[in-house]
Amino acid sequence: RHPEQADELRRRLAGLADLGLLDPDRFHGGRIGPYKLLKTLGQGGMGLVYLALDERLERVVALKALPSRLTLNPRALKRFEREVRAAAQLRHPRLVPIHDVGEADGVPYFTMQYVEGRTLAEAITALRGEGRAPGELQPGDLARAVRFEAGASEASQPSDRPRFAPPRAAPDPPIPATWGASHVSAVCALALDVAEALGCAHEHGIIHRDVKPSNVLVRGDGRAQLFDFGLARVESDASMTATSDFTGTPGYVSPEQIGGRGQTLDRRTDVYSLGVTLYELLTLARPFDGRNTQEVFRQILTREPELPRRLNPAVPKDLETVVLTAMEKDPDRRYQSADELAADLRRFLTFQPVVARPVGRLTRWLRTARRHRAASLALLLGAALLIGTPLGLWRSNTAIRAERDRVQLALAETRSARDE
Repeated sequence: RHPEQADELRRRLAGLADLGLLDPDRFHGGRIGPYKLLKTLGQGGMGLVYLALDERLERVVALKALPSRLTLNPRALKRFEREVRAAAQLRHPRLVPIHDVGEADGVPYFTMQYVEGRTLAEAITALRGEGRAPGELQPGDLARAVRFEAGASEASQPSDRPRFAPPRAAPDPPIPATWGASHVSAVCALALDVAEALGCAHEHGIIHRDVKPSNVLVRGDGRAQLFDFGLARVESDASMTATSDFTGTPGYVSPEQIGGRGQTLDRRTDVYSLGVTLYELLTLARPFDGRNTQEVFRQILTREPELPRRLNPAVPKDLETVVLTAMEKDPDRRYQSADELAADLRRFLTFQPVVARPVGRLTRWLRTARRHRAASLALLLGAALLIGTPLGLWRSNTAIRAERDRVQLALAETRSARDE
């Protein structure tokens, strides 16, 4: 369609090929160990996820394997092993469980429960595509957005799809009560599921470090499950305590995750990322967005997010306070754990007062001023000139008038004395 771009496209593709990034996956359509691969579910820089058939137990699983090009990269292998260890330690209904771990032809892999549903990122994209204001959304809209597309035909599925594969949802099934009475309550219920999953991970000393909508699966019954511990860190691992480089996804990372600040990452960084995710679910907009990564980072470090209630008037004040408390730039001002955030979400859903307290406008302004010291100083000097100059002139005129009145009074007294 655009032949004038052909030469540039060939040049760029050649560069990717030189890096081995365009090599076909040798496992596609084949097998990994005892698992028969049915189709690709997802692909990222650190792993390939397949829908696979465990022929021993006759069940469908999600299989994640390290791309063959990374099997000789010690850092990639260590990260993959860390993900397996982290996920294998955790057992919680809101976490996708691991079934099996193995290696085939030098390529490590592990299998997880296959959850038929959609990620929150896909749901948000679907809701945005409807073109409706966030305040107009109903729980049924979110329910339809996260359900598997019922219109997909069987012909689009693998021809050897096993008889025991998870059945597809029937078209337009009734919305379960778990979706809540409103879009806001449905969103809070999903965030509560993720907060509880993070609480379990944190109890085991595991920091996820990549909480975002695309790492949260939502089932058709309205329950969320957290997955992908590829960037997870164990708090007891002394070699990974300080922030040395950037990890995570721009837009969802906490200020302390941005490299070069010399701060320590702990469970509060997951609280921040979940706060950003909740903000996006409520408003269908990211609090910090830009043309490139550096611009997003600058906003995260220096700018206060737009108040959620301005983007979605249906958000109650208490919930706005919960979101902004989770997204505090200073970790000491945030919820100190995912359990604290979960407790406040529970209070909100049961119509109880939340513990978090709103931040006043003056405090927000002072915080912004501290982050922009030079601009704030210039603004104060300008304000001083703008206000001080008229004030100084007014005081000078007042003094001149007072002196004039004093002289006139003295002159009148002198004339009166002369007349006497």
